[in-house]
Formats: sequence, structure tokens, C-alpha cells
Amino acid sequence: MVSNLKFKQMKKTIFILAILFLSFFSASAQGNLEFNRVIKENYPLSQGTNGNETISVPEGKVWKITSATIGAPSSTNTSLAPFARIDGHLVAYATDSRINLHISPFPLWLPAGTYSLIYYGGFYDDGAKAFSYSGIEFNIVP
Repeated sequence: MVSNLKFKQMKKTIFILAILFLSFFSASAQGNLEFNRVIKENYPLSQGTNGNETISVPEGKVWKITSATIGAPSSTNTSLAPFARIDGHLVAYATDSRINLHISPFPLWLPAGTYSLIYYGGFYDDGAKAFSYSGIEFNIVP
């Protein structure tokens, strides 16, 4: 009878410790995400255009980049094809016949900070028309 009582007390103690342990880890989470706005950026391009810019995600925010495209006219010279990179990730690449190959690192999550944005219009007869990316900005709510 005594051992059965000790077993029940030990079970209750383990249960309480487990609840406290889980509460501790949920209290130290980084926060929840709350929708803030849709992001849509467009960069006009022409033959030989290239850009090396930065994009900044504000403090207390996180971006979820969901797609990127680079439009190109038809051509047969794919060795100098248009492309775009965000933070070193190849996000868009066009081939002949206006085909956009989605290299797809998506979704691409960007926490607060500054990131490189590199794009190249290619050397098709009249170059790529535009590079664009879109996504969602979230607020980090404690």
C-alpha cells in the first residue's frame, strides 16, 4: 500500500515538472508572427542592365519571399541569360522563349537585417523587361 502511494506521488511530481518544463520553453519563444503587408517590388531592366543593391528588413519584422520572376524576350543566346539573386540565393533565371525557370528557394525567409540583391538583364536582343519579387511582411509579436 505504501509503495502504491509513493508511485502515485512520483507520477504527480513528474507531471508537474513536465508542465513547468514545457511552460518555461514556451515562455522563451521568439514571438508570434502577425501579418503586416504584402511586399511587391519591381525593377525595370534592359539589355545589359545589372544591379547590385540592398534590401532591408526592418527591426521587429520578418519577410517571407514567396516568388520572383525575370521576364525575357525570346532569343537563342542562353549563355548571357537574365538572372536574379537575393542574399546569394538564385531566385529567378530566364531562358529563351520567355521561359522563367523557378530555381525555388521559396519560401525564402529573411529576418531583420540587410541583404544583397543582384540582378542582370542579359544580352538578349532587347534584354529582359523586368525583375520582380513578392512576399509577405510579418510583425514579430512577443
